[in-house]
Amino acid sequence: VATLLAKSGDYHVYLGDLKSESVDSDLMASLPAVTPVALDVTNQHATAAMITQHAIQAVVACLPFFHNIALAKIAQSHQLHY
Repeated sequence: VATLLAKSGDYHVYLGDLKSESVDSDLMASLPAVTPVALDVTNQHATAAMITQHAIQAVVACLPFFHNIALAKIAQSHQLHY
């Protein structure tokens, strides 16, 4: 999903993962519109801070189902597309 959005040229994608270094560095080199970010979505304060810091406008989640409700609530509280 991140690759498709980034390659469209219409979006800058922040790719959140528990460990940003786990993202393939060769892939990232070919996608300047993707920024890997170390992010634990179970930490609501850190997730909200990241959204604010980077002026995020939408969230696309590819998470285990049990994380989606909390993330959707954070997105709603920031009036983001989810």
